[in-house]
Amino acid sequence: MANRILAFVHAYVGHGREAGAETTLANLLESLVRNGWEADVLLNKAVPGGNYSVNGVNVISDTSGGKTFPKIADDYDIIISHLECSEQAAIVCRRSKIPIVHLVHNTFWQTEGYLATGTDLAVYNTNWVAEHHSNNQKNNVMSVPSKNGKLGTISFTARQSKDWPYVVLHPQIIPSDYEAEGPHDSIGMVNLYENKNPAIFYEMARRFPDQQFLGVIGGYGKQEIDDSLPNVEFIANTVDIQGEFYSRVKILLVPSHYESFGRVALEAAASGIPCIASPTQGLMECLGHRGVYADATDPDAWEVSLKELLIPSTLKYYRRMALNCSRMWADRAVEETHDLNVVLTDMVDRRRMR
Repeated sequence: MANRILAFVHAYVGHGREAGAETTLANLLESLVRNGWEADVLLNKAVPGGNYSVNGVNVISDTSGGKTFPKIADDYDIIISHLECSEQAAIVCRRSKIPIVHLVHNTFWQTEGYLATGTDLAVYNTNWVAEHHSNNQKNNVMSVPSKNGKLGTISFTARQSKDWPYVVLHPQIIPSDYEAEGPHDSIGMVNLYENKNPAIFYEMARRFPDQQFLGVIGGYGKQEIDDSLPNVEFIANTVDIQGEFYSRVKILLVPSHYESFGRVALEAAASGIPCIASPTQGLMECLGHRGVYADATDPDAWEVSLKELLIPSTLKYYRRMALNCSRMWADRAVEETHDLNVVLTDMVDRRRMR
């Protein structure tokens, strides 16, 4: 009998939500399917078109047949969740005595609250996020709905991650999914949401009027669109990021104020596209010495870095560094997915022996 895992989440790839967290979850589930698991996804709200399948993973959107999440969960060995569905998933698992796995993408206080509701395994997306939770133990306040529907608050102390088992699974990038041939004649940025700092993207377009800039409208958050610049083109959030974006980009800008990893930089690296990035802990863990860094608040630093990268010999060097980075993480992904499969299989075996 195959091991069965259900992801209870707010969104999944395949219906216009191709953001980092959703893509990371999809890569994880697809790797489990390749290892013989049955993996399904239950969305907490319906999407147009109802149920669908993506790369061997069934997505349940239409629950009009009457089965609720608690009843559906009983058919699975493990439940995995993240972000806004984590708390509900943990409560259902605790009541049904099903192991709960939290996929952890960030260091936000809300995540600490979700982990505090119950954790059988935390899957961290980076070493630095895992270390943050290992060393973090402070008082937090979370807003929660009361019985009358009004918001109340609860106080909790964030437990340290040493209180529960955890593994680190960096976002898995299969290079062939992203590597693209093409003109590579534009300077690109993905997701024009405020926290991603599109102001730098637009400022560089002003300072380099002879260069073409290409922006991808993000899958979440209010997008900051400046259509006054003649050398800036926009494309919608797309499933075919490989053909519509990476084939056209020669340098990627990632000026984010916060990135727990920055998988977009690694996606670009599969095509040898170098990245100028903010020195967030996540991006530095992702790119290491193979990236070019500039302070997110200093447009002059971005201008200097971009001017340097536009020199053909420099661009060639960092293209090679980007490809090396892609290969390194592809090898690491094989090891980390194997380790996670072993841990999850052991969790199922121990549950069945009870």
